[in-house]
Amino acid sequence: DIVMPGGRDGRALAREAVSIRAALPIVFMSGFPATSDGNLLTGWLDEDADVLEKPVRRHELAQSIRHCLSARTAEVP
Repeated sequence: DIVMPGGRDGRALAREAVSIRAALPIVFMSGFPATSDGNLLTGWLDEDADVLEKPVRRHELAQSIRHCLSARTAEVP
């Protein structure tokens, strides 16, 4: 989730996770509405970040995870 209680947001957590495991796919989700360009709160996330709007349907989550995993697999030589 992008917005989390406790002072750390999902972007910071994702940066930490990727610093430990660079090829880790990240899927963000949020209850806040996305902008018209499909990117949540423009400027917060990388342009290629996958963002799901809550409530998330099971098939949407599965599709996003498949997309991230297949994109990462295609990058590995």
